[in-house]
Amino acid sequence: MAGKIDRGFSLVELLVALTIMSLTVLIGSYAYSTFSNKWGQDLGRFNQSFYKAKQNALMPRLMRGIFPYVVENTTGNARIYFEGNSDGFVGVVQNAMFDVSTPAVVRFSVNQDPNFSYSLTYEEWLMYREVFISLEQDFDFTHQFIVLDGYSDIQFEYFGWYSNEVKAREISAPIGEKDRGWYRNYNSLEKGLLPEKIKVILSNGDKKTHWEFALVDQHPKWLLWNDGRNDDI
Repeated sequence: MAGKIDRGFSLVELLVALTIMSLTVLIGSYAYSTFSNKWGQDLGRFNQSFYKAKQNALMPRLMRGIFPYVVENTTGNARIYFEGNSDGFVGVVQNAMFDVSTPAVVRFSVNQDPNFSYSLTYEEWLMYREVFISLEQDFDFTHQFIVLDGYSDIQFEYFGWYSNEVKAREISAPIGEKDRGWYRNYNSLEKGLLPEKIKVILSNGDKKTHWEFALVDQHPKWLLWNDGRNDDI
């Protein structure tokens, strides 16, 4: 009796197996690609939401720290320091962002990026080695980070009295000027007061978002860091 001859796979069987394997790989690759894209989108939305939440928490923290800090002007007179315009402002906070135990001179500035969008930069000059006492001093802003970016425009406005004299009813505001309202420029060295509110207008094309931040209440006692005493203006 002749022995049984073992045979391998036929060409048809091999082609069928290769087809099934190819379909399995194709389906698995498509499923992985779909999952990967969805994961990337979800992660992108999470990062964007987290970034916006960080912004929403960070901006009030920075703005509420601004207080009426007094320095000497070029003639030696005491003046409250705050200089603001539509592109940002410079002021003084009691607790710096990078060292909460130290006051600092801070600057918010709007900058145009290479892609023609606008960003908002925060910088601070810590007063742990040197104290801000005179307008003749120069600041070396060594700490900075981007607060907002990717906007088609960023503008600042300031709400407050036209001046301390107008608030005290000693004089009236010039014709055409409001006694109290929103201004695109606010210089406390001239006005004698901090603004009461700061507004940040964020534009993305035709869509605009307004953020308003109330500053600390102003009172008749100001802290003079240059001599460490509380004095009246």
